[in-house]
Amino acid sequence: MKSLPDGINDDRFDACLETLKRAYRNDSLKAKSQVSTIRLQCIRKNLWSAPSKLEALNEITITKFNSVLDENLKYTSVEAFLHGNFNEENASLAESIIVDAMKSSSMKGGLRKYWPYREVFKVPCIENNLSLVLPSKNFQEPNTSVEVYFQISKDDAKTRAIIDLINHILYEPMYDQLRTKEQFGYDVGCGSRWTFGVIGTCFKVTTSNKSADEIISRIEKFLQDYRNDLENMPKEEYLGKVIGLAKSKLLMNDSLEEECSSFWDKIIERTYNWEENLEDAIQLRGLTKADVIEAYEKYFLPMHGSIANKRRRLVIQVIGVNEGPASDNRPVMSPDIVTAFIDDTVKSVHESSRYQTWGKLFS
Repeated sequence: MKSLPDGINDDRFDACLETLKRAYRNDSLKAKSQVSTIRLQCIRKNLWSAPSKLEALNEITITKFNSVLDENLKYTSVEAFLHGNFNEENASLAESIIVDAMKSSSMKGGLRKYWPYREVFKVPCIENNLSLVLPSKNFQEPNTSVEVYFQISKDDAKTRAIIDLINHILYEPMYDQLRTKEQFGYDVGCGSRWTFGVIGTCFKVTTSNKSADEIISRIEKFLQDYRNDLENMPKEEYLGKVIGLAKSKLLMNDSLEEECSSFWDKIIERTYNWEENLEDAIQLRGLTKADVIEAYEKYFLPMHGSIANKRRRLVIQVIGVNEGPASDNRPVMSPDIVTAFIDDTVKSVHESSRYQTWGKLFS
């Protein structure tokens, strides 16, 4: 098939292609978004960068587009989630329409053996953790952004609840100390990162007045100092944190759209666990402060008790122009090679992990 379907003219194809190219060109121009994108590229297998996808589109034509589409549609599967003004009869009719369309196109989707699964690289568990120093794609970007990512483990309910609770406990004091009191940056925070079945935590600071090295050192110091705060936290305060997190997980959705978005996320992730928040709340009920401290030391601190700790820790630094020249930690290079440099640096992380993944996490 060399032409587009009836009702779609060539001008429409060109317009959509240009819109997509523009989106790729403008991707991650801010340091705070670029640093998160690079983290995901480092830990997710087959996550191509926007520049590499833009390059792949350079010589795309309608003929090539149709050829690729024909080749891939036969392996396409469809998952539909119907909500709103639908009854069972309407849902069954919609299912029939979709199945008939798939059969007429010789699509093999629906069989689980054809379903792809997303692999996640293991961050090396070593004492001297991986650290990447990268220039901002935008050469006028004033801000430096740093993410310190800790990869925890395969997903399980108890570990997920512990990590969520640690982040819930840490967020306010980290923001208060680094953002409010010390003015370390305008964007300061931490939070859980669940990546296709792998639990993680990310500490992030974006600033125009501190260096990446200062940020990394300050995050490490905060984590080490807060170990004593956890130890000395009164029982009533600890229980208040647990109850507060459990309540937030049990909050009703504000709208049908919000509820459906939550369900659709589970479909995309292929967990199909519609009661995950309830399970988390039940897990929280049984967690002790000792459980939290043990996990905190094991996953986040350089020392576990009196023993040097190996952590799955990955540090991503995107350096803005305010940080200074190359001698002060800022890689200086021409715009035409910066994207290749970033992609090569990401590949070096994959090599450091020896391309080991967490395996097939969901069927």
